[in-house]
Amino acid sequence: EEMQRCNGHELEGKTVAVSGAGNVALYAVQKAKQLGATVMQLAAGDSLRLSDNVSAQVLGPLVEENPDGGNDGSLVLRLTYGDGSVLFTGDLPIGAEPERVAPCTLLKVAHHGSSGSTSSRFLAQAQARVAVISVGAGNSYGHPAAEALERLRLAGCEVLRTDERGKITVRIGRDGSAWTQCYQ
Repeated sequence: EEMQRCNGHELEGKTVAVSGAGNVALYAVQKAKQLGATVMQLAAGDSLRLSDNVSAQVLGPLVEENPDGGNDGSLVLRLTYGDGSVLFTGDLPIGAEPERVAPCTLLKVAHHGSSGSTSSRFLAQAQARVAVISVGAGNSYGHPAAEALERLRLAGCEVLRTDERGKITVRIGRDGSAWTQCYQ
């Protein structure tokens, strides 16, 4: 029996979270259902208890504000484990950043560190100790942008980039501590 897969991941019997209401979101919902997954539509204000110690809060987007499914519809999630937290920002542009974010241990930098992502205001609120940029080496967009790297530097973040460090694993402790390991 051939397993149903999407980008190398088996989806049958899994739950897939989707945000937004545009064509991309509709396609994702349709594809996930075809592959046997349960689909959960998420929007700002939603909270999920993932285990006794882990919860997720959806900070964005507001579904009704993103009819076209663009980057401003990126799912923004705050994952909390004890005093530690991770802020996932997708491809979120500066203009669509949440008005308020609580401090976090780790920030997954938005949109591969593009110049139009991750504002100084956002970084001042997030107060992330570690910032991870997922970006391909030598990409044609020139990501990460010098402007974004400078904002991260001024915010005091330890920046880890996949184009320089390879695979990056970060472990967050219940006390808010973070351990990083990189694999080339």
